[in-house]
Amino acid sequence: MTLLRLNLCGEGKSWYLHLKTPEALKSELTVDEPFEMFDRHMLAQNSVVRLAEGETFDIGFWPDQSDSFMFYDLDEPDPVIYVIANRIYVEDSAGRRYRVKNDARCIDRLFDGEPT
Repeated sequence: MTLLRLNLCGEGKSWYLHLKTPEALKSELTVDEPFEMFDRHMLAQNSVVRLAEGETFDIGFWPDQSDSFMFYDLDEPDPVIYVIANRIYVEDSAGRRYRVKNDARCIDRLFDGEPT
């Protein structure tokens, strides 16, 4: 199974986070490589998580990352208005979503200053 991203939902809004940061590219580049760096396929290949049958995936978040769990609606006249995620799903390469176990409790702990 290939997991693409972490989907966050709250109050009718939806946004996502990458499951892992794309791997750093080597520092010396050939002439053609800067164009390849921005190739969407290459980015996707470096930011997905592949799981074998029956394998689980654990990811942790720290209180200083809590702003990633808030959606700021920049279309609103007052951008201070934000939505806090109340559901977390993992999305696979086929577009199927899987709800994260104990997601609401983990979000509460994150905003209480505890690592999740």
